[in-house]
Amino acid sequence: MKPAWQAGLAVAGLAALLSAGYLLQPRTAAPVQRYQCTDLTQPCPVELAGQRYQLQAASAPSALRPFRLSLRGTTPPDTLSVRFGMQGMEMGPIAFPLPKQADGSAAANIVLPYCVQGRRDWWLRLESADAAIEVAFQAAG
Repeated sequence: MKPAWQAGLAVAGLAALLSAGYLLQPRTAAPVQRYQCTDLTQPCPVELAGQRYQLQAASAPSALRPFRLSLRGTTPPDTLSVRFGMQGMEMGPIAFPLPKQADGSAAANIVLPYCVQGRRDWWLRLESADAAIEVAFQAAG
């Protein structure tokens, strides 16, 4: 039988790990602003952390096909990421970083997950260190 201190140490380690995972999750102080941008190939005006931007995809987002997503406007935040979901269906914690580009935008090549139900009504969540927005859009068929 193991000594009690080893069991206590294991429990404390597990509690510390769970606490760290909770504390490292992104947080936003204000409610999330929501936008409707049916066609992401057209510039979509959004505001993040008090700054105005244009969110745009270089080609129509479609499941499992890479597309380039960019955020243009004032200097983007140092840390930006985007993740996807649907109403009533979370797609998991996978987030794509949007690094700053030489032209001052933030952009990345992204692959939209596949929906087994065939739905195309997506939202993307754009997050910085201190703010987040959600943008609803329709994927191509």
